[in-house]
Amino acid sequence: MIDYQCVPKISNDGERLTCFDKLASNTVVNLTTEQESDKLVSQIKQAKREEAQKIADFSKEDIKKTGDDIELVSITGTISKLQKLLRGQWVISLKNGQKWQQTDTSRLNLKVGNDIRLLKGSLGSVYLFVEGSQRSIRVKRLK
Repeated sequence: MIDYQCVPKISNDGERLTCFDKLASNTVVNLTTEQESDKLVSQIKQAKREEAQKIADFSKEDIKKTGDDIELVSITGTISKLQKLLRGQWVISLKNGQKWQQTDTSRLNLKVGNDIRLLKGSLGSVYLFVEGSQRSIRVKRLK
């Protein structure tokens, strides 16, 4: 603990200054070097840039895309295997190795060998259409 009581009792300026110097030498001050401060400033700037990028990318997938940013909206395939679950929902295996499961209760006649089209909907939903038909079922990917 530092004794500050000696400072007001000393009337001589030189002695008082010496007392202050002793007090200051007992106090440890951790000053960063210029390199450390530059490194810290660059880390803060990088964190701010990353945060700004996250804010800029928020819900960006809803904006119209052009050029290389365009992603697939639909794919086609052929049914290689069908399985019906207890509640009447389909599990559909395609020839390309993908496996899809029906998530709604709509009815659709499917047969092995049917050509199908998978179309992305809003909010991440995917719809399965039999080629040549307007009816669809909502599906999710299992594999």
